[in-house]
Amino acid sequence: MSTETPSPTDAAALRRNLRLLPWWWVVRWAWFGEAIWVIYLITERGLTLGEVFLFEAAFRAVVIAAEVPTGMIADRYGRRRSLVIGTTLTVITFFAFGTGSGLGLLLAAYTVLGLAQAFMSGADSSMLFDSLRPLGRDAEFAGRTGRLNAYTTAAIAAFTVVGAGAVHWVPLWAPIVISGLLSMPAIALAWAMTEPPRARSERSFLATGRAALAHVRHSPPLWSAMALMAIGETAIVTMAVTIQPVVVGYGVPVWALGLFVGAQMAMATLGSLLATTVKRWFGLPLTFAGSTLACALALLAGASGVPWLFPLFALPAIAFNVLMVHVIDYVARRAPEDQRATTISIGAMIASGGNVVASLAIGVLIDSVGLGAALTISAFMLAALTGGAFALWWRAGDHASEPAIMPADLLPPAP
Repeated sequence: MSTETPSPTDAAALRRNLRLLPWWWVVRWAWFGEAIWVIYLITERGLTLGEVFLFEAAFRAVVIAAEVPTGMIADRYGRRRSLVIGTTLTVITFFAFGTGSGLGLLLAAYTVLGLAQAFMSGADSSMLFDSLRPLGRDAEFAGRTGRLNAYTTAAIAAFTVVGAGAVHWVPLWAPIVISGLLSMPAIALAWAMTEPPRARSERSFLATGRAALAHVRHSPPLWSAMALMAIGETAIVTMAVTIQPVVVGYGVPVWALGLFVGAQMAMATLGSLLATTVKRWFGLPLTFAGSTLACALALLAGASGVPWLFPLFALPAIAFNVLMVHVIDYVARRAPEDQRATTISIGAMIASGGNVVASLAIGVLIDSVGLGAALTISAFMLAALTGGAFALWWRAGDHASEPAIMPADLLPPAP
């Protein structure tokens, strides 16, 4: 089992993983298009905002279909292999998204990006957790996850400002192509990592997925915590897709969008850095409930059309990054070792499922009743769902970060 003391060689390799992971975490997503991709699709490729939400729904549908299978691949065939595949697909799709002109190619690129995310989702957190645990340092997991997310969002904030500012001189597609070029080193970084030692499952490939799904299904604390993360992610995705037309509605020129989206990314960095502090101050239950509710109600600020309320509209960037760190930590500690990546991926699958439904509904609402009314309706719906999901989590009774019962004790032996 991987909790045994590793050999000096294995320990050195695991510490090397911990040094490489921050660099990989940042450059796997060297995204210069955050502030302009919606405007790019609307002005350069002729889509409506409602169609952009349909793109988002297709992206999430691919994530739903791929999350569990890619998590199973990470558990059965290695976290490192999944990271290499996911990073390579990200680079390819950045190039295709920036250069494609037909609706079919753009949609294909966007959906393959969902597959890339699925390969990295679960495998990245499991690589970190499984590199820490044999060294006796798994208590660092939540703090390190927060810092890694902070590094990523801080870098994307800088990329965002540069990419948006650049469209004053270059076409809208150029920052997206540059993203593909600058994400390429992440492939080499993923390749250079060492697969951490872990328990080898006696289950078949399909049985691994079935066992992880059964574990989540029979664990109300897990699926209700995952539901809270799904609600928070739905809010932040809604904010991220609508932030550009909201800001343009303030009268801001396209080239200056990076300042607003960069500010939102800076708030995301702050949320990741404050994640452990928030939980220490308020405790896990209030962190779960408060962060999710803040994500939902912040959408009301975007519906107002008032520029000085923009910081409140971007509040999900802080709240979701606090929430995500602790939900992933909560899930990772309750997942059997040979199913950890799959179990974390199930949480991402649930979140993506919520986003597919929400993206379709919000897209229809925007095209029929307008952006402000759609954001208002979304805020109140998500707030109501937050109350229900938190009540279910509270009723489950498992309110501490560390589980009272270890995951191995919850499952029957492998068939």
